[in-house]
Amino acid sequence: MMTIDFNKLLISGLKLGASGALICAIAWAVVTFSSPGGEVEPAEATILSMDMFAPASKSKRFADTLEAFDMEEPRAYDWNGNTVYFSMATTDASPMEVLHAFQQELVQNGVNKKMHTRILPSFPRVDSFEALGKKSESKKVERWSESKRAQLDDFFAGGLVPITIRPGYVAMAGATSKGEADNAVDFFKEQIAAKRSLEDSVKIMRYVEARRAPDEAKTMISAVWSDDKLEMDKFAPDSKRSDLAVSSEAPACLGCRRIMSFGGTGKEANYGTNVFVGYQHVDETIQFYDRAMQNRGWKPATASIILRRLAEQGVIPPSAARTVSFNKDGKFATVVAYPSGMGGETQVHVFESP
Repeated sequence: MMTIDFNKLLISGLKLGASGALICAIAWAVVTFSSPGGEVEPAEATILSMDMFAPASKSKRFADTLEAFDMEEPRAYDWNGNTVYFSMATTDASPMEVLHAFQQELVQNGVNKKMHTRILPSFPRVDSFEALGKKSESKKVERWSESKRAQLDDFFAGGLVPITIRPGYVAMAGATSKGEADNAVDFFKEQIAAKRSLEDSVKIMRYVEARRAPDEAKTMISAVWSDDKLEMDKFAPDSKRSDLAVSSEAPACLGCRRIMSFGGTGKEANYGTNVFVGYQHVDETIQFYDRAMQNRGWKPATASIILRRLAEQGVIPPSAARTVSFNKDGKFATVVAYPSGMGGETQVHVFESP
């Protein structure tokens, strides 16, 4: 009979935490920096009453926690075929004060089993195996194991634990399994019994951060979370899925692979971003879009033409990045291409909006 080392599985599970944080951080950045004019339509449901939330679920309790911080109504977005929600708020409290208050609220609402206000260090250093025989050293390891287990239990059972703490910035993340496991060991038992990969075992990811720059008076709280039908493989570059088609209005560049698609839903369905990576030179990429977009009925925007002429005349200093914009029937598209710095690759962002 196969023996399963759950301690090793728990430690390896931290990798999922890092990947989930990365996913949500990217979503936050895209929404923050590319939303039209900083104004977007809220999702139909409010934080307090989303149709997907069962009354006693941790999703509902998480929503209650956000409401306690006066978070705005959530906005729904499609990211690589996954539905994610975004909400934010500002506060006078520092990021560390937000962390403590948020963790307290999570416990009160039954999302977390206990408060987590620091990131546990790596395994305690022990000079030798003989040293473990000393009561003080063995207690140190025992306390570390208990605390780490408590963090993992909350992370994998729908709670949130700190994953980044630095001056002016904190971030928390957590996951819920498809079987809604109550602790980390049950999460991995469920994963093994169902013969799923670690990522395939997750049905919800949540991410909350609080940041404040030294010259700012307010702290910004941002929350990003998925619905309960998360498919993490859709976030992988080059995901081979028919339901992840790019926009028919703005094509992929020749020989490029898609890294990300991100777009609004409902009233914001016409807002979207696609990101591609290829090996054509930046100038060749822009020339491709000049031809391809005009062949599809798009016209170069006046500002784009002026900027190009100024660059050709040396009025604007040369730049590694190139930008070109188009319009058609009241819609706009902007293409930004630049060297990615990775093996001669060119990264291309295509933004579409009404």
